[in-house]
Parts: sequence; structure tokens; C-alpha cells
Amino acid sequence: MAEEHSILDAFRTNPRTRHPALLVRDDGSEDDVTITEFTTTGFRLAVSLRPKLGELVLLRVVGLRDVPGKIRWAYGAEAGGSF
Repeated sequence: MAEEHSILDAFRTNPRTRHPALLVRDDGSEDDVTITEFTTTGFRLAVSLRPKLGELVLLRVVGLRDVPGKIRWAYGAEAGGSF
């Protein structure tokens, strides 16, 4: 069985690489998003549906482990969170 890598591994060489993902909300619903920045402490997303401030979410990228986070800000078509 192949080792599953984290999202941070995928972004380590270039933290501003754009990557399609799913944002899994605390109610189980999923939204297509694009990760536009990813660091050891948080993330920035391009979103079509703005998440709620304080919402607990999972970032899901095909082939990588899900990463839990908390939405800290949302403005226009962008949102950001922390781990």
C-alpha cells in the first residue's frame, strides 16, 4: 500500500501553488474550492460559497490525507483558516 502524504508535503516546495480541493463542512456538505496558499499554520482558499467564521472544516485533496482546520476569515470569494 502506498504511503499517503499530507497536503503540506504537496505545498512544501511552493506554498502558493493552486490546488483543487473539497472543503468538507461540519454538517457533512462538500464544496469545491481551490487552495491558493498553504503553510504550517494555515491556508487560504478561493471559494464559491463562503464558509462561516469559526466553522470546523476538513480540506480534502485526492490522494492526500484530510486536514482539519477552522475558518478564521472570509471576504468576497476568499477564505482562510488555521490548524
